[in-house]
Amino acid sequence: MLDNGLTTSEITFQLDNFLGDPVIGVSIDFPEPNKGNLLDSNNATTDSTGSISLIFEDRGQPEDIGQAVIIAQFTHPGVPETILDSVFVSIDVDYIISLTAYPVALELGTDVNVGEDIVGDIAMTKLIVHVTTNDT
Repeated sequence: MLDNGLTTSEITFQLDNFLGDPVIGVSIDFPEPNKGNLLDSNNATTDSTGSISLIFEDRGQPEDIGQAVIIAQFTHPGVPETILDSVFVSIDVDYIISLTAYPVALELGTDVNVGEDIVGDIAMTKLIVHVTTNDT
């Protein structure tokens, strides 16, 4: 949620070999995401379970809204290629939209039409919308 880093997400990276066993002590690079921010270093080493946990947050900027792409990459020692994977994190806004309708009366002689006012083939309704966040 876009809230200047108040809400964070924990992202856990798991590195296993082809047999499904955890790979320990491998340095993994995490390039800067396209949106938001990784609080930890952009480089970390897998622990005794083959995993790394990172904290992700928004930067409080409107351009952070949308899908953030978190990329993990490392160079495999057996082949000189960079292997990477990614995960998407959604940064949303939490709007509360309330609708309040006030009837607009149109006086025609002694008649007063309340609600949807109809004059000939013209109908009129006044709508007022207030958009607020729920951080109040």
